[in-house]
Amino acid sequence: MQKWMLAAVLCTSSTAALAEEPAPPADEQAAPSVLDQVKWVVGPAKAQIGSLAELKVPDKFRFANADDTRLLLTAMGNVADGELGMLMPVDGDWFVVFEFDDVGFIKDAEKETLDADAMLASIKEGNENANEERRKNNWSELQVVGWDKPPFYDPVTNNLEWSIKGVSEGHEILNYNTRILGRKGVMKANLVVGPEQLP
Repeated sequence: MQKWMLAAVLCTSSTAALAEEPAPPADEQAAPSVLDQVKWVVGPAKAQIGSLAELKVPDKFRFANADDTRLLLTAMGNVADGELGMLMPVDGDWFVVFEFDDVGFIKDAEKETLDADAMLASIKEGNENANEERRKNNWSELQVVGWDKPPFYDPVTNNLEWSIKGVSEGHEILNYNTRILGRKGVMKANLVVGPEQLP
């Protein structure tokens, strides 16, 4: 099974995804048919992340809307719920999934109360719930190894960031999470990438 079929998003509502190139062998023909169903916005272009934001899709990148993102995630054996879009290189094997949490305004002062241990426990619990669904559907399970980079608040961008290590079918996956704090809630941008690609 190719690496792009193993990438998964580690979060409290666990999801996953893929990139298209290179084409999979004959025994993996289901994935290309799903990719062909997606109504891609190919850059350079502008795309809507739900009704919340506009994204500039760069040249040699493509964007899938909410419905197509959930279609892709489910096809790759992952629980999909609430995703608003996915950005990936046209010829790459990493991607970013966007979600929005309508929690209202979060004050900067709350950065002082970050509890990395509690966050990791919550992520592991959410992932175990997703693994139950994966088992029911005979999908590959995903194990949370721990922090690649513990949570930190970037005062320049006003973003909360962290990176999680995961393993699926012997392949290591990194999920680099960025929480973009806004007045009405938090935009989640989750980069799914191999460890060698993160830099």
